Amino acid sequence: MTTLRQRIENELDRTMQSERLFSLLCLVGPAVADRVAAQRAVVPQLRRIDAVAWSTDGALYVLLPETGVEEAVSVATRIRNRLDRGRCGLGT
Repeated sequence: MTTLRQRIENELDRTMQSERLFSLLCLVGPAVADRVAAQRAVVPQLRRIDAVAWSTDGALYVLLPETGVEEAVSVATRIRNRLDRGRCGLGT
C-alpha cells in the first residue's frame, strides 16, 4: 500500500498542475476474499499505467490514472461482472 499511496499522491499533484483526471476503485467483500481469484479477474481489465494494491483489511484498491468517471465506471462494471459478486466503490 505504501507504493500505491505514493502513486496516488503523484496523481494528485499531476491533477493540480495539469487538470488531468484519475480514479480510484475500492473492491471489498466476499468477491475479493480469495486474492488469487480476485487478481485473475481484475488484472486483465487494467492498463499498464494502472496500479493495484491490497490493504491490510482485505480491500483491493485500483488506481486508474488519466481516467474520468465514465471510463472508471466502465472498468468497475467489467471487474464486478468478472467477480460475479461484491461491491465496487469509486472515487474520482
